[in-house]
Amino acid sequence: MEIMLIEENFQKEVLESDIPVLVDFWAEWCAPCLMIAPTIEEIAQEYSGRLRVGKLNVDENPTIAAKYNIRSIPTLLIFKEGKVIEQIVGALPKEALKSKIEVILPMELKEIKKEIRRGLEKYTKESPYKFNPDKKKVDLILSGLAKRKKELGFAYCPCRVPSGNKEEDRKIICPCAYHKEEIAKDGICLCGLFVRKER
Repeated sequence: MEIMLIEENFQKEVLESDIPVLVDFWAEWCAPCLMIAPTIEEIAQEYSGRLRVGKLNVDENPTIAAKYNIRSIPTLLIFKEGKVIEQIVGALPKEALKSKIEVILPMELKEIKKEIRRGLEKYTKESPYKFNPDKKKVDLILSGLAKRKKELGFAYCPCRVPSGNKEEDRKIICPCAYHKEEIAKDGICLCGLFVRKER
């Protein structure tokens, strides 16, 4: 759902928002603004919970429009942590607008987990290892990897602690540098994600 922005709520709804905010600067007399209005509404619904969408009438709120140097409309500004990180001037097709939004939004854990699983499935096809047959355990480990990737930037092995030394920490990105040795010795890696394929 779109938020009607005015000078009184702009600070709270946009600048203090804990998620990114797309602000549509528009006016009632602007034909291109009216043309993209349904697209903006669809974006608000599709990205609900991940992106806040607000509309600001430039005629009724000239101070904010001037502050952000809005010279033509429609202009869309995307704010993150109170700062403008993207400016789009003119009526863009929905898919072009979505591609700009996707770059900005943090990936959801579910999407990160899928991406990690795809990469590790490819790895298991090319290596003598496979996922642990215990699907619940694999799912838990993949969730841990996704959480670490989202929070720390890398899918560090869940059974190891990053040191802060980039060179050393690279060795513990899953599949870590130690899993082959562990599987050779115990038939399973330390975290339990990979096991040896039967011959």
